[in-house]
Amino acid sequence: MVISQLAATGLWGFGVWWLAVAVALLVRYLRTGPLPFGLGWWAFTFSLGAFTVATLTLARVWETPALEVFGAVLYTGLVAFWILVTANTLRGLRNGQVWKR
Repeated sequence: MVISQLAATGLWGFGVWWLAVAVALLVRYLRTGPLPFGLGWWAFTFSLGAFTVATLTLARVWETPALEVFGAVLYTGLVAFWILVTANTLRGLRNGQVWKR
């Protein structure tokens, strides 16, 4: 049991690295101007959702309140991103931009 918890924590650490790189790249590209919307944005919601679930699960397994708070912050960000991507997808479907390259 402890070995699987340690392995899960190690894999979660790679998720922290992924999140840091994703945020750093997002900030870098946002500095150059607004990002054009594409359906590929949905791929990020899956990754963020999986990392959020992993964070909340580890918080409960290790009984770590700080990690629980971090998971709640991630969940709030995930819901906000879902709303943003859904709105952009619907807007793109309405005006036809979502199908153009």
